[in-house]
Amino acid sequence: MFEPMYIITQLNIYPIKGMSGIALNEAHISPSGFLFDRNWMLVDKHLEFISQRNLPEMALVKVKIQGDEVQVSYKNDQLTFGVQEAIGAPMAVKVWDDFPLALRVNEAIDEQISQWFERELSLVKIVQGSREIPKGYIEKTYNLSLADGFPYLLIGESSLVDLNQRLPEAISMNRFRPNIVFSRGEAFVEDTFNEFLIGSNRFKMAKPCARCNVTTINQETAVQSKEPLATLAKYRTVNNKVMFGANVIALNENGSISIGDAVLPLTYK
Repeated sequence: MFEPMYIITQLNIYPIKGMSGIALNEAHISPSGFLFDRNWMLVDKHLEFISQRNLPEMALVKVKIQGDEVQVSYKNDQLTFGVQEAIGAPMAVKVWDDFPLALRVNEAIDEQISQWFERELSLVKIVQGSREIPKGYIEKTYNLSLADGFPYLLIGESSLVDLNQRLPEAISMNRFRPNIVFSRGEAFVEDTFNEFLIGSNRFKMAKPCARCNVTTINQETAVQSKEPLATLAKYRTVNNKVMFGANVIALNENGSISIGDAVLPLTYK
């Protein structure tokens, strides 16, 4: 009997950019990312995105989706809003060098989140179709969510095992905020994938993922240290960037993948 080479072990979405993720058994795919993944984010008074890079405490904000509602909790407080909830006219917000359109969710939520973090913040939702995947990685034009640059992040468990063997203290996979995690294979085998299948869904590896200081933030405590970037830099640096994981594009317009699905490479880099 055929034994799949690689097996999906985790599927994660991060509905609000920079806040905690949600583990799924099944995820619905599209070229712009998993359903609800990074559809919302916080912006400052200049309408520029806020993430754990400048607000590590965002790691402690828990997010759930129950039916048509998003539930957000921080310490002893909780707020709820509808997945379609929005007010006002679309406005251009800043995500790196992009200026997608977004809508504010509601004023009461802005006030509460601003109190949580003692700074002026607003929660916004992307206007679908107002941002595109970077040029040069795929022939077609595909929409993109509020992710840093690509719709999906793929990591093999063996890559984390390799890293943890080099660290003074092991870390969890959630430091790297992946969408798709798979078991089996050698460390960093995901670097070699070009096009691959998960179930009947076709994906393409765009580029290795350059990592930032978010990986140094403990996702359970929001405490920051120098690891794992200090260790990764010793053996995973390319062109002065530290690489871990693969940025991936879905080539199917729609579909779904599940825990336990096989990953089948079709071509290699």
